[in-house]
Amino acid sequence: MPSIEIVEYDPMWPDHFEKEKARILSVAGAYIDDIQHIGSTAVPGLGAKPTIDMLIEQAELSLVEKCVQPLQTLGYEYLGENGLPNRHFFRKPIGASWTGRLFNLHVVEKGSDE
Repeated sequence: MPSIEIVEYDPMWPDHFEKEKARILSVAGAYIDDIQHIGSTAVPGLGAKPTIDMLIEQAELSLVEKCVQPLQTLGYEYLGENGLPNRHFFRKPIGASWTGRLFNLHVVEKGSDE
């Protein structure tokens, strides 16, 4: 089982989030209602795995299909529901390897309890 790396809080995480949010909106913004920085990297001062989690809300979850190709152009891999109904996942590696991920995207329907 691979080990989990927890690192000191990085004050650049919010900036990395904002820049990636802008990239995502530039290619798929027509299908996205909101993008939020979630998880431990969103909490100032808290140590975390060095992966930025983002929550994308869509008016209808069926719109996720329209986001797959645009997000792939940014280097994301689409994982589908990945075992959790009503939530779709994307991940983006660091470099060409999956040994580390810089971003995880969680896509849900706006207003859902997911």
